[in-house]
Amino acid sequence: MYGVIVFFIGVAIAQGIKTLQALLKEEENWQKRIYNAIFSLGKSGGMPSGHTLSLSSLATYLGLEYGFTSPYFAIAVGFTWWFMYDAVKARRSIGEQAKAINWLLDDIGEGENQIRLIEGHTMPEVLVGLLLGIISGSISFLLL
Repeated sequence: MYGVIVFFIGVAIAQGIKTLQALLKEEENWQKRIYNAIFSLGKSGGMPSGHTLSLSSLATYLGLEYGFTSPYFAIAVGFTWWFMYDAVKARRSIGEQAKAINWLLDDIGEGENQIRLIEGHTMPEVLVGLLLGIISGSISFLLL
């Protein structure tokens, strides 16, 4: 049960950081700043990677709780690595392709048919998520 709590603590940390960044960003008016902060709660992409942070937090917790040779830790590391790879390679590439297609649609006058943009992550965003996840999982283990 604690593993689920640790995972959602990681989600909350990542989305909280993104929301704080949106609140601190210079905007024309405060309404736009609030709107962007609320929108950032469910936003994919950005710093840090929420997928990486939450999964690496869980993997760290499971490694400390059950041992770094346990099957629980191995499964968590496998999922964490897979999501990190997907965020940087696949989802980032898909996001860049969607931007290019949307630009082309605007250019030919079909802008109303744009593709929904799904942002991936850069390597620094994933690495910061990994580092914060290891810290979060370690602190969660000590507190729980």
